[in-house]
Amino acid sequence: MAVKAEEVYADALFSLTEEDLGKDALGKVMNDLSLSLDKIAETENFMEFLTSPIIDKGDKLDVIDKTFGQLSGYSPTVLRFLKLLVVKRRVGLLNNIVKSFRGKYNDCYRITDVTVTLPYAANDATLRKIREKAEKLTGKAVSLNVVIDTEIIGGLILDYDGKRLDGSVRAKLDALSNKISDIIV
Repeated sequence: MAVKAEEVYADALFSLTEEDLGKDALGKVMNDLSLSLDKIAETENFMEFLTSPIIDKGDKLDVIDKTFGQLSGYSPTVLRFLKLLVVKRRVGLLNNIVKSFRGKYNDCYRITDVTVTLPYAANDATLRKIREKAEKLTGKAVSLNVVIDTEIIGGLILDYDGKRLDGSVRAKLDALSNKISDIIV
């Protein structure tokens, strides 16, 4: 099976960070990779600029330096990594590289991503209870992602490790509607 380029880059960055800086530095690199994605996404045409074959690599590297090199506490490892991606014309893979890196990080620290869908924004106490239940359910630490979807009416939906637990009012109404349809038909 062929290994994807983004996995190769994520593996290399993960290994380099762990070997050179220690396991404790992985969290900082993960955070700065996520920050990089956010900054690139929030600036209109930034990714197009970085991936354009017409724009000189030196200009791209200068923009990377000015954008990320100026950030207080920004990881020099991530800065060098972004520059490498520009030079190798692989910066367009950054989103998938970050996903792959996050997967390796989560495996290393026994963390699972859990998405909770709620019909409204929940307070911190409610989110803490949901996180605790999800940790008991998965047996791992949880990285909780919250999605608001008023269509579910009430209750919640938990997605984790390829599984879905749907405790939404919408799902219960749909199930009831199907039962009624089966009786009538």
